[in-house]
Amino acid sequence: MVDAVHAGFALGHQTGDKLLMNLARRLRNSLSRNTCLARFASNEFAVLLDGIDEQGSLQQAQQLLQMLDKPLFVDNQLINVTGSIGLACAPEHGADPHILMKHAGLALHKAKANGKNQVQVFTEALNAEAHYKLFVENNLRRALTQNELEVYYQPKLCLKTGQLTGLEALLRWHHPEKG
Repeated sequence: MVDAVHAGFALGHQTGDKLLMNLARRLRNSLSRNTCLARFASNEFAVLLDGIDEQGSLQQAQQLLQMLDKPLFVDNQLINVTGSIGLACAPEHGADPHILMKHAGLALHKAKANGKNQVQVFTEALNAEAHYKLFVENNLRRALTQNELEVYYQPKLCLKTGQLTGLEALLRWHHPEKG
């Protein structure tokens, strides 16, 4: 999955749309004929590489990043584009298309979090991280409604004079199972 970060929409939606069309054309022209390209979300594209192992996919992803790094000329303006790529390969990361897209999306999210111009291959650690974040988020919502959160104020003291310089507010979560 490829995320093309761009400034085109800051120049207006028409320019942004033209930028995406030019970018899609550039992607299509850089891929082999047996490769499937689809626009997945506003500025995300899915690329299906058939018959290529993980190493070959990684090389193709690096080539795509290099191709994305070249500016595009749209509406008399030179626009720089950067990308992030999340990579999931069958059957290592899943055999079902929905699972592969989910795993590629998790890898893309991590690549974007790591900064621009990144390729991230899916790992089970990414899946575990996503499940943990969902667990914490759901439990925290419940904690708010069940009054499981308690505020503690901790004084901040000057070590030289012993005088109170301020307070820190600490939030403690009393989880019914985790403590």
